[in-house]
Amino acid sequence: MTTHTGHMSSVRRREHRQQKIIKVATEVFLEHGYRTSSMSEVASRLGGSKATLWQYFPSKDELFVATINDAIDQLQGELSPSLFGTSDTHSTLLRFCLNVSRVMLQPRRLALFRLVQAEAERFPTLAARYDAACLQNNLLPLSGYLRAEMDRCKLRYIDPMIAARTLLALAIDIPQRHYLLHPDKFEGEKDERCASEDAVDTFLRIFGP
Repeated sequence: MTTHTGHMSSVRRREHRQQKIIKVATEVFLEHGYRTSSMSEVASRLGGSKATLWQYFPSKDELFVATINDAIDQLQGELSPSLFGTSDTHSTLLRFCLNVSRVMLQPRRLALFRLVQAEAERFPTLAARYDAACLQNNLLPLSGYLRAEMDRCKLRYIDPMIAARTLLALAIDIPQRHYLLHPDKFEGEKDERCASEDAVDTFLRIFGP
């Protein structure tokens, strides 16, 4: 029993240490990018040695993958589409877009997207997982809702998945590109609401009955 308890305590300590490393490494990668970040910088901020760091992550590549996967897991936990509770299509879609944009258009999320995008060629699997996390958590419930609205004649019929992708492009992809290229013009909640309202208005002009 004592041995088992000691083993579990050791595992928890290791997991805690690993999460601390990932947290510090995330800050380093977001500040400096992948290419100019170093294991030495991460170790320095942790207050330990590179040898200790290598016990957990034998290379910068492995540490980068771990930090992005951790960020993706957090992202999936925050993306919880809300699509029901009202018969008003406009209000429902606006609430959905606002919920998604408040996650995806945070300055930190934009920095994460920029980081993943910059290293997509080096880490294609990681980039694909990030893209899937952003899309799949939203596309499936959104397309299901849009199909139901089409069946109720609230929207013109088209492939619901195409319609869902269109709305997400209007609500996220377009403002995301704008804010990445013009970070000085990002005004937080005000811009998030404007982007969401424009997206829903444009979408309903295209797909309205």
